[in-house]
Amino acid sequence: MAPMLPSGKEEFTPPSRLGEVIRAVCLDTWQAGDVCIAECYSVRNRQLHQIRVPDGRAFKSWRLQFVITTTDESGISDVKDYEILENSDFDTSVGLGKDGIVRIKSNVAISSCPHHESYEGNIFWSEEFGRVLAGDKDRIQRSQIYYTWVRRQLLVSITLFLLVAVSVSSIS
Repeated sequence: MAPMLPSGKEEFTPPSRLGEVIRAVCLDTWQAGDVCIAECYSVRNRQLHQIRVPDGRAFKSWRLQFVITTTDESGISDVKDYEILENSDFDTSVGLGKDGIVRIKSNVAISSCPHHESYEGNIFWSEEFGRVLAGDKDRIQRSQIYYTWVRRQLLVSITLFLLVAVSVSSIS
């Protein structure tokens, strides 16, 4: 028999992820009373998680690592061993197009929550750069993360290109 919640209902715990170390990108956060809830997507598991953040430290685009201990009937999980990762497997590359615009290849996602700005699909959330505009050819499904080229504003692109050029010339 599953453990009982204070409401008297049985606690739902997905057996496949219970106790497993999960690495995920935070897509959105919100407050539920005194508790911070984070919507996170695990690229490796291709699964969306909603977790209670133990210390309230979560922000869009942060890479998180945690272990799920329990999940209630609403699908929100309690976690342990919660960490904010500085380094992860996600990589970013920069390319200079024929039109002179610097494009950055980055992971992007659309949230599954209607209150989130990216819900309509015109805005993506990049783990590296935050809010980015969707391109005409981008067709991204909700609760998925894709690796795609992101076109930055020209001023930002020139600054980034100069920073990359300065870094390369100082190495050589």
